[in-house]
Amino acid sequence: ELQSRVASLTSERAWQLKWYQIQGDVHAIVHALKENKLIGVCDGSLKNDIGTAAYYLEDSSIPSINHVVGVLRTPGRMQELSSQRCELSGMDGIVSFIENICEQFNIQSGACEVGCDNESASRIFNTQYEFFPNDPDFDYLTSLQKRIRSSKIRWTGKWIKGHQDEENPLYTL
Repeated sequence: ELQSRVASLTSERAWQLKWYQIQGDVHAIVHALKENKLIGVCDGSLKNDIGTAAYYLEDSSIPSINHVVGVLRTPGRMQELSSQRCELSGMDGIVSFIENICEQFNIQSGACEVGCDNESASRIFNTQYEFFPNDPDFDYLTSLQKRIRSSKIRWTGKWIKGHQDEENPLYTL
C-alpha cells in the first residue's frame, strides 16, 4: 500500500522517497509515531561534487526490530550544494516519509524526534526560530520549517556531535 502510494507521488516529493526500505512491520512504525516513540537520525555528505543523505527511523522502545532506512541524492547544481544542504535533504526524507504515512494511515497526532550532526540545520524543528534571508540554504531551511510548522506531528530536533569516532574508541560510543 505505502509503496504504491509513494510511486504515485508528484515529482516534487518523490525524490526523497525513491530509495527506502522498511524492515519489519510498517504498522509498528505507525504505532510508534502515534505513541510519541518514533525517533530518527539522518546524515548528509558532499563529496566529489555529489550530495547524498541517509535517514533511519525506529521505535525508541524496541530499537532495531522495526525500522525504516532511506537513502537519497541531494538535488541541485554543484554551486548550490553544501554539506548543510545535504543534511537538510536527509531531514526532508524523514519529514516526507512521515507525511506520507500520516496520510496513508490517517494519523492525526504523534511525535518524532530527529537527531543530526548539523546544529544549524536542526533548528528547523524549532518552530519559533526565524531564519534570515542571508543564512546559507535559506530556501531549504524555511521550506522544511514551514512543512514542520503545519504538520500534525510534534517534531523535536536533537543535535548529535558528529565524528565522535575520531576522538573516542568505538566501544565507548
